[in-house]
Amino acid sequence: MLAVHKTFLVVLLFAVTEAAMWFASYQMLNATGTPYCCPFPGLVIASMVLQAMRQTLCYSFLLVICLGYGIVRPRLMRLEQVSVLVVSSLYLFAAMLSQVSDIVEGEHHQQQQQVGVSSRATSSSASRFKMPQLFLDLVLIVWIYLALTSTMRILAEFQQSEKLQLYRKLAFIIAMAVILFGAVTFVFALSECMSGNVCMDGKMDG
Repeated sequence: MLAVHKTFLVVLLFAVTEAAMWFASYQMLNATGTPYCCPFPGLVIASMVLQAMRQTLCYSFLLVICLGYGIVRPRLMRLEQVSVLVVSSLYLFAAMLSQVSDIVEGEHHQQQQQVGVSSRATSSSASRFKMPQLFLDLVLIVWIYLALTSTMRILAEFQQSEKLQLYRKLAFIIAMAVILFGAVTFVFALSECMSGNVCMDGKMDG
């Protein structure tokens, strides 16, 4: 359990550091008038990296807890450790790629609005860069669900009622988070579709 508490402390420290870094970044941008992009200022890059690392740590931490580490068993199998490390590394790269695409898309959209050019192509290109993170989100959610159900089944077989109750509460919280994630993803996809239709209509009217 000590390892679990230490990992949770690391995640909290990353979250606090990330928030402080974003605050310092926006303060610097407002004070100096430096553009957000491109190239990215050093503080903005550091904030983006910390945000991606915090998202990755949260997913990885939740996954190893659902696998039973520190609560049901003292260590993970070698294959599980390697799999978590590989998927986490891929997610970190995908999260940073998605953030960069968001910022670049915003800059291009603003420039194209100023000259009256449609931004449909830019939005479509940015959406493609977001797909790896969405795919890995789905992979991690499915893996977390499978690991959680397996751990709960083991606890039920060995009649570990207190730990089983904790994991049931965790399963309920994860279910609510998945529902919210699905709703946000649906709204994002709908907004992208509507944005494409609006751009096409505008092009035809012109």
